[in-house]
Amino acid sequence: MKLARGMVISVFVVLAAASWFLATGHAGEVLDRIKKDGVIRMPQQSEWAPFSFTDSSGVHTGFDYEVAREIARRMGVT
Repeated sequence: MKLARGMVISVFVVLAAASWFLATGHAGEVLDRIKKDGVIRMPQQSEWAPFSFTDSSGVHTGFDYEVAREIARRMGVT
């Protein structure tokens, strides 16, 4: 029983470390470009309300756009 528990914990630790390594490994180049340009560009379908749509004044809005705007605000870019 102790061996099985130890293996589960070991597998969990390895998977957590691997996911951290993979997640942080690719962010550098993209993050550097965003900071250099000062802009996050977001390709998006514009007619999937409530997630993304164009309002009557022609402004892209919806949940996806609001999340992107908040991320950009926190990063200090547009």
